[in-house]
Amino acid sequence: MQDIGKLVSVKNTVAHAAGIIKYIYNHCYPLYLMRKFTGGKEIIRPAPTRFATNFIALQSILGHKDALRAMVTSREWTTSAYAKDSKGKKLTDDVLNSLFWNECATIVKLTEPLIQVLRIVDSDDRPSMGYLYHAIHQARDEMIKRFRRRKIVVEPYLRIVDSWWDLQLHQNLHTAGFWLNPCFQYDSKLMDKHPRSVSGLLDIIERYSFGNPTLQGNLTNEMRLFRNAENDFGRSSAINDRSRLAPDEWWVTYGSCAPNLQKLAIRVLSQTCSASGCERNWSIFEHIHSKKRNRLEHQRLNDLVFVHYNLRLQQR
Repeated sequence: MQDIGKLVSVKNTVAHAAGIIKYIYNHCYPLYLMRKFTGGKEIIRPAPTRFATNFIALQSILGHKDALRAMVTSREWTTSAYAKDSKGKKLTDDVLNSLFWNECATIVKLTEPLIQVLRIVDSDDRPSMGYLYHAIHQARDEMIKRFRRRKIVVEPYLRIVDSWWDLQLHQNLHTAGFWLNPCFQYDSKLMDKHPRSVSGLLDIIERYSFGNPTLQGNLTNEMRLFRNAENDFGRSSAINDRSRLAPDEWWVTYGSCAPNLQKLAIRVLSQTCSASGCERNWSIFEHIHSKKRNRLEHQRLNDLVFVHYNLRLQQR
C-alpha cells in the first residue's frame, strides 16, 4: 500500500482529497454544513501511514461525493462569507472537479480488494494463515476483472503487488495453509488453478520431519486420506463443517484418523497474520537498514530483522 501511494496519480489524488477534508475540518461553518448534508456522518481524514488509511479515506470521501457537491452548490454555502474567500472558492472548485472524482473512483476500485485482504489478516474472528494465499490471488484477479478493458490502468498496481508477493510475502506456510484448509481443498476448480500449492506443503513437511523418514512417510500417506476425504474426513458432518468451522478447529474435530498431519495442520492453521505486526516488523527493518548499513545483503537483512523481532517477542 505504501508503494501504491507513491504512484503520481495516487499521490495527487490523496493530496487533493486531503485539501478538501482539511479545509472543512478546520472551519466551523463548513464543518457544520458538511455534517448537515452527510446526515451527521464524518469523513475519514488521510494520515501519514504505512498502510491503508489514505485509501480508506478516499473510499470515505467518494461515498460522500453527492453530499459534498450538494453542499458547495447550496444557497447556504454560496451566500456565506466562506464561499467568497479565496480558500473557499478553491474548495468549491476542488469539490466540483470531475477529474478528481473519476481518479478517486479508479483508485478506490483498484485498492478495495487489497483492503479486504488487510481486513482478513487483521480479523480477530479467526486465525488467517489458511486464508491469506487465496485472498491475495482473489484480490489480484478482482483487480484485473474490474479493469479488463483498461489494462494500462491496473498494470502499475499489479507490478507492485507481484513484486512484494514474490519478494517478501509468498512463504510456504501460506501455501501449506491454503492446501490444508478444508474450505479450499475440496473445491476442485480452485485447486486446479493452484497445482503447485502442494509443493509448499511438501517443503513444510520435509522441514518438519527432518531426520525422521518414518514421520515424513506417514505425513505424505495421510495427505492422501485428507485429499480423498476418507475415514472421518468424509463424514457428512465434516463436509458440512468445512466452511462453517475455523480450519484449525475442523482439524481438531475430524483429523484424528491422520494424527501426524492433524498435528502439523493445527500448528500451521492456528497461526495468525497481522498488518499491525508487519508494521512493527518494518519499524525494526528501518532501524537496522540505516545509511551506514545500506549495503547489507537482502537475505542477511531479513535474518537480522527475524532475530531482533523474535528477541522483542521473547522479552514481552
